[in-house]
Amino acid sequence: MRPLIYTQHPYQWPTIGKHPSHIENVTLELTKAFFSKHYSPSNAILTVAGDVRPDHVFTLAQKWFGDIPAGKPYLRNLPVEPVQTSPRKLVLERNVPLNHIYMAFHTCSRMHKDFYSTDILCDVLSYGDSSRLEQALVKEQKLFNDIQAFTMGSLDTGLLAISASLNEGVDFAVAEHAIWQQLNALKECRVPDFEMQKVKNMAEAALVVSENGIVARGFSLAYFELLGNAAFINQQVDAYLSVSSELVQNLAQNIFTPSNASVVEYRAKN
Repeated sequence: MRPLIYTQHPYQWPTIGKHPSHIENVTLELTKAFFSKHYSPSNAILTVAGDVRPDHVFTLAQKWFGDIPAGKPYLRNLPVEPVQTSPRKLVLERNVPLNHIYMAFHTCSRMHKDFYSTDILCDVLSYGDSSRLEQALVKEQKLFNDIQAFTMGSLDTGLLAISASLNEGVDFAVAEHAIWQQLNALKECRVPDFEMQKVKNMAEAALVVSENGIVARGFSLAYFELLGNAAFINQQVDAYLSVSSELVQNLAQNIFTPSNASVVEYRAKN
């Protein structure tokens, strides 16, 4: 999917590489150079969470890490992905048990002001058994046995993706058309207040649950510091609650266009 969506940005690369040869050809020198470039104090965030004294933490940090060379600062300067201007499609045939369809649309970055509206838009489509895709396409029309939508919280421009397993006998054209019907409905009509409130409640609950425990809270603090400011962790609930149905509709109109769509048909061999 990613090489179809991204033509310039390194997001097209899986972390493990595109081909087995990328692993086989790695040398010790390349590994050391990669480690030196990325895994140094100048590119690290240390989070200590719990019932601790700050002065004691700083003393121990200096004791255990103070003599490690800072290393060269890593300057993140990656190519910008060009705006997609036409539909993209890839058809593959593999030894898989079910036909599968993937659809993806370019969206904003994690720190963009529209991220929270994009996430709410995604949740309206596919968060829980009462979501639109689940209700209309799995339970009512019985086109899919499973369908999910999700967003990528990427530092650079991200994706809103849809992944669905087709029921036996369902044609790909019918399946894709049915998904587009649901996407177009979000473009044509605003999400009702009760549906917006339901999704916001679920988002708030998920945020609260995700920060239960010291380890989870420490991880979140490090993540938001990586994004730019650890204090962002305290603004997440308000950011989701402030999303309006008008913002969601405007985003749907901008995101869900044929020229911004990449589709992979993953066909099971007969």
